[in-house]
Amino acid sequence: MPCNLKNIFLISLLALFAVDASAEKADRSKPVDLSADKAEYDGLNKTGLYEGNVILTQGTIRIQAEKIVVKADKRGTTFATASGSPVSFRQKLDGSNDF
Repeated sequence: MPCNLKNIFLISLLALFAVDASAEKADRSKPVDLSADKAEYDGLNKTGLYEGNVILTQGTIRIQAEKIVVKADKRGTTFATASGSPVSFRQKLDGSNDF
């Protein structure tokens, strides 16, 4: 079976997930801070839109993007989707000084 670029990508992706690394457990209990050039909130749909130089931090988590959409479901669970070019994500590993 010939090895093409798609196969190489999939193998590389699987290798990344095989690394035994866990996220900083204390981050879940930390407050979330969101800053952006522009912010809008739709209380009826429980949706927030943040645009322009968006930075989201929670403990050691740091996400930078051009746009982040935050939504809450009926149970109160909050989800955030980041987009832009580029989007960066950084988080400290649990029990380590590595990010």
